[in-house]
Amino acid sequence: MLTTRSRLRLVVVHVMVVSLFVTLLARLWYIQVMGGDTYQAAAQSNTVRAIELPAPRGLIVDAEGRPLVANRTSWVVTVDRDVLERLGASRRRAVLERLAATLGLSEDELARRTKTCGEEGAAKAPLCWNGSPYEPVPVAEDVSQTLAASILEQSEDYPGVTAEARKVRAYPAPMGVNAAHVLGYNSPITEAELKAAERKGDATISPLSVVGRTGLEYTYNRYLSGLSGHHEVSVDSMGRVISQGPRIEPSPGDTLVTSIDAKVQAFAESELERSIRVARQTFDPVTNRNYAADSGSVVVMDAKTGRLVAMASSPTYNSNVWVGGIDQTDLDRLYSEKADTPLLSRAMQGLFAPGSTFKPITTAAALTHGYSTSDHLDCSSSFTVGNRVFKNYESASYGPLTFAQALQLSCDTFFYRVAYANWLRQGADSGDATIKDPIVDNAKDFGFGSKTGIDLPGEVSGRIADRKWKLSYWKANKDY
Repeated sequence: MLTTRSRLRLVVVHVMVVSLFVTLLARLWYIQVMGGDTYQAAAQSNTVRAIELPAPRGLIVDAEGRPLVANRTSWVVTVDRDVLERLGASRRRAVLERLAATLGLSEDELARRTKTCGEEGAAKAPLCWNGSPYEPVPVAEDVSQTLAASILEQSEDYPGVTAEARKVRAYPAPMGVNAAHVLGYNSPITEAELKAAERKGDATISPLSVVGRTGLEYTYNRYLSGLSGHHEVSVDSMGRVISQGPRIEPSPGDTLVTSIDAKVQAFAESELERSIRVARQTFDPVTNRNYAADSGSVVVMDAKTGRLVAMASSPTYNSNVWVGGIDQTDLDRLYSEKADTPLLSRAMQGLFAPGSTFKPITTAAALTHGYSTSDHLDCSSSFTVGNRVFKNYESASYGPLTFAQALQLSCDTFFYRVAYANWLRQGADSGDATIKDPIVDNAKDFGFGSKTGIDLPGEVSGRIADRKWKLSYWKANKDY
């Protein structure tokens, strides 16, 4: 039997329980009815975002496994344009002013970097963002870890701005190797390239991909790229991470083993530069001044297998200028004729007269068309054809020589005689471009005028100046 005190306590408990339920119901009614719009907007502002985790590109190593191209960690500052747009004009301006001061950029320059290439007011390529306009835009690359940490630690001062560690290319340069024209360089993917990759279903390409543009980086881009991962996070309206989701790690690209031997490559580059220096200090009696020696190349191949062991070109450039985005000054220099166009590979893209290196081709043509190895021709100091006098180098004279001796001494007038006799045998008709020339035919048989098929982009085939080409060239220029 309940006492009066017990009944009073039970009534109090009932009142408290009822009050609690009434309070909860009232709060629920307020949230759903009175404050529904406010809380719905807040919920919508918290979104799940998939952050791409770029795959480290594969290494490029020489034949002995020495790394020619590797990766290192670089801190990159990015700006989420969507978050900035939601800030409002005054706050957005304040954030950009603060960020510009932190990065040591002018406000105008920072604003230009946040725009996509082609957009009005954007920086010139490659400083503008040529990726997707819906991805965070990198505005500063290769910043110090201290600067990156200050942005991350003061995230409330930098809404829409973050700093993240990414892998970028590094060039270990074993034994001082440069090999810039062989290795090539990368730059960010363009929106057009991204759309093309999506149509092809290429899973290795993503908005944050860097793409090989020249050299081995270009030829083997698909294998070097790897496969990106992703990390899901929940962010608020200011882009701040409020919770972590699933994470799939990226798969690095494949390692590319080349036929290059770093020892031979380093020696070829060193000797090329030394030879250019010596040539520039050497007097040319023909021009009465020192040789210009503005460029040159060295190619070393395995005579048994044909594999490329070394390929050097001068002038060259430092591959590191492309890491983190090349600036306009460096870009202009790479294309500058005053700097002898360092971006041009003389070994693959240079068109030069072969000079005395063509004499073995002339020899092969002669020995298969009437001459024998025992024949002797005069290596006089000069040889006259019509009103034109052709001279030996430094007007040297060695008398009658065999083909082997002429090659050994590199006698010019010996081979002028061979060519002239060939001309007379063909009828000496300069107007007939249809006559077959054994020297031209032999040159084609040796591969002149054709591409080698090397697995590097941009190779030019060269030109054999046969009768047809010479006649066409003469007609095009005779009135000038």
